[in-house]
Amino acid sequence: TSTASGRCDRVVEFATTVTDNCGADVVCEPPSGSVFALGTNTVTCTATDTSGNQKTCAFLVIVLDTERPAIACPADITVNTEPGRCDAVTTFAVNASDNCALATLVCVPPSGNRFSKGVTTVTCTATDASGNTTNCSFRVTVNDPEPPTIICPQNLVLHTEPGFCSARATFSPQ
Repeated sequence: TSTASGRCDRVVEFATTVTDNCGADVVCEPPSGSVFALGTNTVTCTATDTSGNQKTCAFLVIVLDTERPAIACPADITVNTEPGRCDAVTTFAVNASDNCALATLVCVPPSGNRFSKGVTTVTCTATDASGNTTNCSFRVTVNDPEPPTIICPQNLVLHTEPGFCSARATFSPQ
């Protein structure tokens, strides 16, 4: 059986049948209706007839975690490039939980990573101890609001070339 929703165990009910020529009662440990933990649980039942004769049997109740983890990504994030750079370190928080045990929470690229100018999709995956996974994603947009720098040359005063009404000027902006 699977764990109950939001829990790491399950209440399990079962029926046992006993027959005897003079009548008998059966007692199981743990009894039907008990809470069974995740994993393999042994139930031992003992039938006792009115003469005190006993017979025992056992069976397993296996509780599996089939519930996927819950995960919540942040809304899309927009940041500006760092001064003098074409990227920005961006941090974010992703929340994940599980009914039993969360094993890993991985985001690609991870929080605290340098994100290049433009749009990057971040995909996060939560995995529980039973191998169930859930994904979420969001976008990190890095804008470049920094204007370029330019240094113009000094003003040039030129004389026309002989026989022409113009002059050839050469310069390099920096």
